[in-house]
Amino acid sequence: KFFAKQYNKTSIKGFSSGAEQLLVGSSWPGNVRELKNLVERFVVLENTELIQTEHVPKWIFSGSIGTDRPSGDKFILPETGISLEELEKDLFLQALEKANNNKTLAAKLLDISYDTLRYQLKKFGIK
Repeated sequence: KFFAKQYNKTSIKGFSSGAEQLLVGSSWPGNVRELKNLVERFVVLENTELIQTEHVPKWIFSGSIGTDRPSGDKFILPETGISLEELEKDLFLQALEKANNNKTLAAKLLDISYDTLRYQLKKFGIK
């Protein structure tokens, strides 16, 4: 609740009891920053007054934190292959779309620095 109030510049008023139980019941092994980043994402990406359980990422349900995500969230390489550059470009465009073209937030969604995002956008000719 503290982080939600700190970041809240929208209409989010809090968490449903189910969502709050999931977050409180999850193992955050000394990593308050992970929780803080998750709440910041809620505030930025969700257009609702109350964060519901369906807004909570699947990896919370499994108790995994950090980079340990369930295999269901992994990208599967197609049999025919894929252009890494096209995949990267698409991810940058998706992040910008989710962040309403806010580059700082897009960088956070991709877990990269703002400068790295700017470099990649220039590399791919994305404005």
